[in-house]
Amino acid sequence: MSPEIPDAVRQLLIQFAETGSIEDDLQQLAQSLPDARHHQIAFYELLAMASEWADDPLNWLLSGIQQGRWLVSPEQQIHVLQTLYRDWSNPVGPLTWTQLSPFGFSPWQLDLRQPDEFWPLGQILHGYQLEMRLNAGSFAVVYHGKSIENNASVAIRVPRKVPIEPLQAERSERLSHEAKLLQNLHLPGVPRLLGSYQTEQGPILITELITGRPWSDLSTDQLPLSQHIALLARVAEIADRVHQSGLIHGDLKRENVLVDEQGCPWLLDFNVARPAEPDQPQLQGLAGTLAIMSPEALLTSDDGLDFRRDIYSLGAVLYELVTGLPWTTAGSREEALVETVVKGAAKGPQFPEPVPEGLRQIIRAAVSHEEFRRFETAADFAACCHHWLANPSNPLPCPPVKARLTCWRLGLALGLFASRCQGLLRIMKSLPEIPAEAKAPTEILNRMDQVMGLPLAATEIRTLASLLGHSVPELPGEQTLATMFYRARRLTGANLPELLTLIKGAQEWFRIVFDQLRLGLSPEQSLPWSVLELGIQTRLAPESSLARRTWSILADGIIPEMAAKAFAETCRNPPDRSGWKSAIDALNYDVVRYFRWGSD
Repeated sequence: MSPEIPDAVRQLLIQFAETGSIEDDLQQLAQSLPDARHHQIAFYELLAMASEWADDPLNWLLSGIQQGRWLVSPEQQIHVLQTLYRDWSNPVGPLTWTQLSPFGFSPWQLDLRQPDEFWPLGQILHGYQLEMRLNAGSFAVVYHGKSIENNASVAIRVPRKVPIEPLQAERSERLSHEAKLLQNLHLPGVPRLLGSYQTEQGPILITELITGRPWSDLSTDQLPLSQHIALLARVAEIADRVHQSGLIHGDLKRENVLVDEQGCPWLLDFNVARPAEPDQPQLQGLAGTLAIMSPEALLTSDDGLDFRRDIYSLGAVLYELVTGLPWTTAGSREEALVETVVKGAAKGPQFPEPVPEGLRQIIRAAVSHEEFRRFETAADFAACCHHWLANPSNPLPCPPVKARLTCWRLGLALGLFASRCQGLLRIMKSLPEIPAEAKAPTEILNRMDQVMGLPLAATEIRTLASLLGHSVPELPGEQTLATMFYRARRLTGANLPELLTLIKGAQEWFRIVFDQLRLGLSPEQSLPWSVLELGIQTRLAPESSLARRTWSILADGIIPEMAAKAFAETCRNPPDRSGWKSAIDALNYDVVRYFRWGSD
């Protein structure tokens, strides 16, 4: 009931709802109000309410008008239909254009649309008619549409109307972006894009129509927890296929999953998705849902993210399913940074007592703040969920370690560590003698991020080596290096000898770790060692001519041929610093993809 209805009319409608009948003389009942100004309003509302009570509401209303029972003008009919559309509460579903069209009015005469809609129900857009509004997200309104040519049902996504022009432009840009991504994406569990068109109000997307219910509408009272976990595993398998196609969904949540009449999930809303390839253009800005966003998505720009952003979201959804608690209650990016990045890194997920240990393991692995501790693929996450459902008491390989992939990441981390040591030592040795009381030179202060990078890389190296079953010693002076970073602006010439000693110690630590791993990974595990060595030389290639000359020999037969050829060409024609970063990022993407899924 509209809040704009006068109180006298509202009271009459309540009375009619309690004691009335569709056979009452509604016009006479409306005229019983003392204020004549309210008669027409009351009649529209009464006629709409009585229509809903009929066995066939629209036909009852239409036949009553055609037979002269309700003496209403075309303008009055429109008012009644608008009222009925506004207040329609039939559990079968909302009113459709097919039901309303027999009254003979055009879409713009009836003008059945909400404030966030550009077009009224019944509008024809590029050969498709808006049959019924289904739902709306942040960027788009979704309709059930019908083809004028063959009456086939489709889903139509159009920009959601907002009064602020920059926000409107963003919605159009997101939908255009989604159309480009979906153009060649033909995967089970993802509705197919049938076409996209430009209009004055922005792009419209025509996709396969999937009938069902949003997963978020299904509570644990309607489905047992085990079925929800099975659904999540199937969503993870769909996400894995999306990842193998080179896309990061970026917003994996229950609201973006539709469960069809057979109980199968469908993954929707790719308007914040992005290509995973590092050289592909990306839409800028924070996009996604704060409540399930990974720490790296909150902290970094989109070009630094990979598939493990979606793995984190899967873990957050599983946490909410098994605990009944929200993953985070943050209402802004700043709050999410504190809750997810700061507190989350220190404490990890907190579980109520009844949550089984196996599910805790899966969640902890999925939402780890260290990306390399997470599941490598959404399929691995799904496999662990299936394993737990089948054998809740059995130990879980959580997450399973892919040795070649771990060796590649370990090699890159070792190579980065070594190149930082070399770069810092070159700078230290090139400095003139600095008085003890003088401020540390700019050449050193500008490289303090690399000083801090040594303990950070050492932590990553130890963790990755432990995943392979190898113990790596602590980096000597690790805490001192971190302290120097935080006190950088207060460093003087008196601190430089200690810094030089620490960097030399770090370089010696690298040699010790390198030798330990070489002996531990070969010859029985020759391929993992070769992968690790290739990763080291990849990071050293920008600064080492020897690494550039030998790189192709090391890469032969280990990584995809096209990726090896591209990076070998970079080694033959060394670019600038930015060019090296792009080349290493592109190589890393191809190699990680190959080691994850075993295909180019």
